[in-house]
Amino acid sequence: MAHWLFSVILIINAFCMTMENLIGRTSYRFEVYSGDKCPTNKREFEEAAIRMNCSRDDKRYLCAPNRNLSNLIEFCTDVRRSLFGPDNCVRLEGTGYLNHYNCKEFSSGCPSMAYFDTEIYKYPACLFINKDLNCFTADINCKERLCNTSTPGMCLNNPKSENSTSKTKTKKSETEKSMKKVIISVVCVLVTIMLWIIGIVLYKKLGKKGNF
Repeated sequence: MAHWLFSVILIINAFCMTMENLIGRTSYRFEVYSGDKCPTNKREFEEAAIRMNCSRDDKRYLCAPNRNLSNLIEFCTDVRRSLFGPDNCVRLEGTGYLNHYNCKEFSSGCPSMAYFDTEIYKYPACLFINKDLNCFTADINCKERLCNTSTPGMCLNNPKSENSTSKTKTKKSETEKSMKKVIISVVCVLVTIMLWIIGIVLYKKLGKKGNF
C-alpha cells in the first residue's frame, strides 16, 4: 500500500515539474533573451556580441523580432551567416532560424538591397515593433491599426504612450506566467497532501481489519 502511494506521489511531482517547465519554455534549440531593443548601429552590435560572448561556443550574435512580433530576441545562433534579399526583414522562427518577412508595405526603411543577417542593424525599421499590435511600426497596416486603437488626438503622436503600453503588456504577460506556476504548485501540493491523508486512513483501516 505504502509503495503504491509513494509511486503515485512521484508521478504527480514529475507531472507538476513538467507543467511548470512547459509554461516557461520556448521552442528554440538555444537560449534566447528578451530585450527592449536591438542594436541599430555597428558599434552597438559589436558591444552586444561581446556582452553575450557568443564566440565562446563558436556561435554568432544576432537580435531579431520573434515570429509573433511580440518581442525582440537576443541570441547566439549556430547557423552560418545568411544572406537575405531586398524588400525583406527577418523574424526568428521554428527552433531558431531567421526567416524572411516581406516589408514592401513599410512606409520607409525596408532594405533596398541584399544584406547579411549580421548587417540587420543597418535597417532599424526591421527592428522596431509594436508589441501590443504585433507588427513592425514602419508597416503601413500597423500604423492604421494603431490609429484605430488609439484615443482621439493621440494617433501616431505619442511614442512614449505606445512604449508604455508595450511595457505594461510585457509585465502583464510575465505576471500571468508566474501566476500559472504558483497555481500549479499549489494544486500539486494539495493533491499530494490529500493522497497522504487518504493513504494514512486506508492504512489504518486495513490495519484494523488485519487485527480481526
